[in-house]
Amino acid sequence: MNKFLKGRIIWMAFAAALMVSGTAFGQNRWQTLAAEEGTLGLENGFIETETEGFNLKFVKESQTLAALQPKGGDGFDFTPADRMNARKGNRLYHLGDINLRVRIIDTQEWKRYSSALERKPVKALTVSSGRNILAAADITATFADDIPLKIERYWEKENGDLVLRFKIENVSDVPVEIGSLGIPMIFNNILDGKSLDVAHA
Repeated sequence: MNKFLKGRIIWMAFAAALMVSGTAFGQNRWQTLAAEEGTLGLENGFIETETEGFNLKFVKESQTLAALQPKGGDGFDFTPADRMNARKGNRLYHLGDINLRVRIIDTQEWKRYSSALERKPVKALTVSSGRNILAAADITATFADDIPLKIERYWEKENGDLVLRFKIENVSDVPVEIGSLGIPMIFNNILDGKSLDVAHA
C-alpha cells in the first residue's frame, strides 16, 4: 500500500471517529447557538461580489466575510457559511475580525479589544470609483467605547487576489502602544453532519 493511500485511509478513519463521537454534542451545541440572539446583522442582508478566483459574500451590517467560494468549486466554501445562523452572536469570530492589546504609553495597564466581543453595526465608507475596493467600513463602533484608536477595514482586489487591509489611527491626544494584534483566520473545519468525502475536501 503506498504512503498516500495509507495516509488517506488513516485520515478518513480519524474523521469518521470525530464525526461519530461529536455528532450528538455538536447538534445540541449548534441548536443552542442558533437560538441565541444574533448581533451580526444577518437580517439586514449581504453584499455579493467577486474576484477572478472567488465568489464572495459580505454581511452588510458587519462587513465580515460570509462566503468565500472558489469559482468552479461546485459550491465549496472555505468559510463555515453553512453554520452562519448559529454563528451570528457575540464572541464568534468571522473573517474580517481583529483583536488588539493596547496601552497608553508610560502606563502599566494593557487593555484588550476585539471586534467580535460585543458587536455593533459598522459604518460603511464611500470609496472612489478608481480603486478596486469591494467593501470598506469604519469598524470603530464595534469596539469598546474607550478604545483610543480609529480602525477602518478594506476588502480589496489586488492583481486579481482578495486583500484584507486595516487602517489603524491614534485618535487620542497621547501616544498609544499596540502590544499585540491578531486577525482570526476562520475556515470551515466543522465536520458535524458532513459525509467523509465532504469532510476530506
